[in-house]
Amino acid sequence: MLAYGSSGMIGRDVENDQEVWKCPIQYDTPHEVESYSARCMDREGLIYRQLPRHENVLQCLQVSEVGIRFPYMQHGNLRAFCQTRCISDNTKGRWIRAATAATAHLHAHGVIHADISPRNVLIADDLTLQLCDFGGSGFQDLPSIAEEEDHYRIFPGTPRSFQTDVYALGCLMYEIAVGTKPYAEIDDENWEQIASNYAAGRFPRLDGLKYQRIIQNCWTFKYTDARQVLVDLQAMEPPVLRGRPQW
Repeated sequence: MLAYGSSGMIGRDVENDQEVWKCPIQYDTPHEVESYSARCMDREGLIYRQLPRHENVLQCLQVSEVGIRFPYMQHGNLRAFCQTRCISDNTKGRWIRAATAATAHLHAHGVIHADISPRNVLIADDLTLQLCDFGGSGFQDLPSIAEEEDHYRIFPGTPRSFQTDVYALGCLMYEIAVGTKPYAEIDDENWEQIASNYAAGRFPRLDGLKYQRIIQNCWTFKYTDARQVLVDLQAMEPPVLRGRPQW
């Protein structure tokens, strides 16, 4: 078992250790978590069946009655990866572009991720980013069934939207650039304080950050969806950032 959460459990394929299966949680008796997990698996399978391939979205190898099969990402998620390494500014810039491009791809096809976070961004062998976990996502006329973690969430308890995705994307940019999540000094147990700060327009300082203006625009709802964020990023950077990412 590699990971376990409310939306499903992930384990290595017994016949191919380069692949993993994400399967619904099952209990011996009916259970609320089991029902939610089944809904999430159905939603993720539906999205993957219709979402075109993108280089920064985790590739789906198979959707079946058993679960969903993915390539195994040995480096794990972005947050855990960065906690043990010093990341170069060049790689940070690539990752910010990649995360934005992946989110823009979702929005272009009617998907609201609803839980953008470094936990849901995997690091491939070539150090590129792979956005994942659409179990709680909204799709077309289907509302989302998940919310972001406390440090990435604006307006708890309200419907998720392209703009709440963009808000969380701004938080992801901040964490990539700074190395810590917004308001990292506030414990998760004090989520109401974080929510109060965000609702009042009080955000972490962005002084000196290369992407200060774009992050601020994400946090103040200047963008309708992530495609507009990507346009601003592309205006800042060369069309192609050459070379393999390095940390």
